[in-house]
Amino acid sequence: MPASGSKSAVPYNELIEKTVICCMLNNPETIDEGMVLISEDYFYSRKCKFIFHAIRELYFEKDNIDIITVRNRLLKKTDEELRDANITDKSQINVEYFSDITNIPAVPQSMKKYCEDLKEVYVRRKLKSYSEGLILESVKGEQDVYDVLLNAQRDLFQLSKQDGEKDFLYLKQLLPNVIDRMNEAANMKGGITGVTSGFKSLDSYTQGFQKQDLIIIAARPGAGKTSLALNVAYKMAKADKKVAFFSLEMGGESLAQRLLAMESVITSEKLRSGRLSDAEWDRALDAAKEINTSNIAFSDNSFLTIAELQNKCRKLKSEDKLDCVMIDYLQLMHAGKDGYNGRNDYSKAFSNRQEEVAEISRSLKGLAKELDIPVIALAQLHRASDDKKEYSLSDIRESGQIEQDADLIIFIDKKKYIDPNASPEEKNSDEYQSDTVFLKIMKHRNGRTGDIQLRFDKATTKFFDLDKFK
Repeated sequence: MPASGSKSAVPYNELIEKTVICCMLNNPETIDEGMVLISEDYFYSRKCKFIFHAIRELYFEKDNIDIITVRNRLLKKTDEELRDANITDKSQINVEYFSDITNIPAVPQSMKKYCEDLKEVYVRRKLKSYSEGLILESVKGEQDVYDVLLNAQRDLFQLSKQDGEKDFLYLKQLLPNVIDRMNEAANMKGGITGVTSGFKSLDSYTQGFQKQDLIIIAARPGAGKTSLALNVAYKMAKADKKVAFFSLEMGGESLAQRLLAMESVITSEKLRSGRLSDAEWDRALDAAKEINTSNIAFSDNSFLTIAELQNKCRKLKSEDKLDCVMIDYLQLMHAGKDGYNGRNDYSKAFSNRQEEVAEISRSLKGLAKELDIPVIALAQLHRASDDKKEYSLSDIRESGQIEQDADLIIFIDKKKYIDPNASPEEKNSDEYQSDTVFLKIMKHRNGRTGDIQLRFDKATTKFFDLDKFK
């Protein structure tokens, strides 16, 4: 890095840039690692950037890479490309052109460390650029201050997770990851490759909720959307996953009470009244201790915008970890960038509500890809769907873009369930007159569709796999 103490000095390290190029030219076995770890943007030196670009072209064309092949590739560049590399005449591209790079005493076994050092300098260079831009926007005062802040947060998060060049991906880069995931799945208990739902019957279809997927759970009001989401979130947390749960309808304490009812198997009505027997108090306190260890982060902001959701999730991901996001529910969100300010102007940029919901849906799918986690959003069905014998994807309110963006769509359909093997006395008891909930997988981009049955205890809002009652 330059020794200059000037505030305008650009962070760069010419030696590390040349060392990375040297490894690639003299030791082709290091190129695979370099292509994964770094990108062309990491180079500040125009010469090193020029050579790396040629190496990258030859790499993806599966051609040999050495000084001769790289030099021949550089000689084919246009006059404009040569000028960008500070070359005025092609005669400059001779053997001596590479000598100051290839004579560096680079150690091929240290390629990873060289690439990490190169990335560190690049990050410092970008941070300087971002901070200068932020200062300029702050002083000019032309852009909304909250837009400036949100853009800065987005840029910093993207910089923190950047991993090399991602403009194009080739099969030679993708297939090793596919094989690795197949091996992982084969060695995992139950073949779960994603974040488990906690229900064997559902996981048998999905192998867990997969990274980068947008999952929609849709139902009419009162069908148990929130209860199912809480059950899944709690089971994920018990499997050592961190879940961000955004509730736009219920407050945090109400959600916590539902979890307590589920874990203690004491009805929510009894818990609200506080009229518990000594044994029930002990059970409730034991359940509270168990729930306290759960890694679920709740947000009960009723005026949630996409920008606020994105920034809260990025913060959780960067500070600790984040394995899944749940939103209850999608149609209550707003796509506007401003926080709640007492005015109903969230949708001013959209001509209708369906257009705004489409933007929300696209943003949720983008968030799943950006954070590399599953995003689960609950959704309402049209009132007219109550009279239908069979659901369709168009029954989701403002469904157009949601149908397109979602990787997995599950409908909740409730029917009364009585164990056919129960005695007449048991059939009339509250214990055996429990709801069977049918989860209907209506769309599955990467798997099969079908119906799944879960048992639902309305008193405690707890779901069970049916095999627990066989």
